[in-house]
Amino acid sequence: GLYSREHRVPWGFSHTFTFSYRHDYTGWRMCLVNAPEDVTKSTGRHTEWVLIDPDKADRFRHDGDQYIPGSGHRWSNLHR
Repeated sequence: GLYSREHRVPWGFSHTFTFSYRHDYTGWRMCLVNAPEDVTKSTGRHTEWVLIDPDKADRFRHDGDQYIPGSGHRWSNLHR
């Protein structure tokens, strides 16, 4: 897909963003965000990558504390 960096994330998200990239055609976002407390406790990481659908729902996650997300099976399904 083709993701473009967003320098300003629109209003209405429940995350604190480090990076946000929006897909040019679908509106999905791939974002590095501050991890919720339960994720930090279980992974030891303070950030996580999330894929967010156009309705602003988190759908997939990947461990953070890195500037480049992993690929494929490193992502897990998520519904928050």
